[in-house]
Amino acid sequence: MLEAFRTSLGMAAAAEEPPLFLSIIFFHLASMESYFSDSITEWAAIRKGGVLLIYIIGMAAAWPGPDAAARMTRILLPFFLLALAACSAHGPAARRGGDVYPDFAALKAANTEGLDYTREAYFRGSKVAIFAPHGGDIERPTSLLARRTAGRDLNLYIFNGWHGPKGDLHVTSARFDDPEAVLIATSSLLGVSFHGQADRGSWVCVGGANKAAAQLLTRRLEEAGFAAVTPCQRLPGASAKNLVNRPAAGGVQLEITLRLLSRLEREEEELAKFTEAVRRAALEYVSAGQSAAIQETKE
Repeated sequence: MLEAFRTSLGMAAAAEEPPLFLSIIFFHLASMESYFSDSITEWAAIRKGGVLLIYIIGMAAAWPGPDAAARMTRILLPFFLLALAACSAHGPAARRGGDVYPDFAALKAANTEGLDYTREAYFRGSKVAIFAPHGGDIERPTSLLARRTAGRDLNLYIFNGWHGPKGDLHVTSARFDDPEAVLIATSSLLGVSFHGQADRGSWVCVGGANKAAAQLLTRRLEEAGFAAVTPCQRLPGASAKNLVNRPAAGGVQLEITLRLLSRLEREEEELAKFTEAVRRAALEYVSAGQSAAIQETKE
């Protein structure tokens, strides 16, 4: 990206045409999103931003003309800061720090439903339950993935937090005990939950207590063109207390990197492929007549 930026600055200087120069700058500012989207934490984004800023100042110093350095710094710096702000505001963010609330009851007592958070709970008589316990602003866009996967026929539970990306309404899945969510879970055979995780790259870590279903779902995601790994070593999600594992046959927990979440949020075709792969695997598992599922998967 930096090499392309250097080439375009040279072209703009040779052309000595302000409209052409500004067009090239705007083009590269737009392309910066992919450069910053690799940054999982804000600190990593700041480090990358510092590299770009130093490079821009260096290019300005080498610009032809007696007052070129000062002139180009004044021109480029506002554009750079604007791009950095835009990139920082875009896409899912990594939540840092521990939970504020020990369980759902404590969260509910300290916040107002409809203002601070909302819930979507639908029991449709399906064997499959789809969960996004950290939806809304907490781990965007897991709510969207859950809705698209559930469609109109699978059971669905979503908790949407509306405090922005700070994540203070996050309650870890092993302590997320909203009675409505628990009822949907315990009335289903298989659970599937969507989460965001801060590892690098664009892939899915597939965990949960139901290892057979996790393996099947991993294969379906790979067939759809997505990188997926199971078991999920860092975030196994195998606790019996985990909301997604409360269905009779346990569940599958999908930990999706921020870069992939951002891609799914932007690209409708990718979103459709991803959610269809998850949905297909879940329905395939429960419709396969695996009567031994309850005995073999809960550990």
